[in-house]
Amino acid sequence: MELIVTTKQELSELINDAVSDAIGKVMKQEETPKESVLIHGILGLANFLGVSMPTAQKLKNEKAFPYMQRGRTVIFKSEEVLAGMARRKNKSRF
Repeated sequence: MELIVTTKQELSELINDAVSDAIGKVMKQEETPKESVLIHGILGLANFLGVSMPTAQKLKNEKAFPYMQRGRTVIFKSEEVLAGMARRKNKSRF
């Protein structure tokens, strides 16, 4: 183990550089588009969102996000669900 002697200013600069690098890496990861997953049915939606089936049905009925339906089969795109939930969250703040 090696002991390093540094000034307060040098230590502050080292910490700032390390934090900036870490934030840059996190921001880069968040900008990477995630692959959309198809969610099948209200049970699948409830599991994806971590809510009850009645809550998932209510969100669908309120058209919180787009969905496709043919007969009794309902399909959601995960990216659209997440975007719809983000819009709901932003609306509830005001």
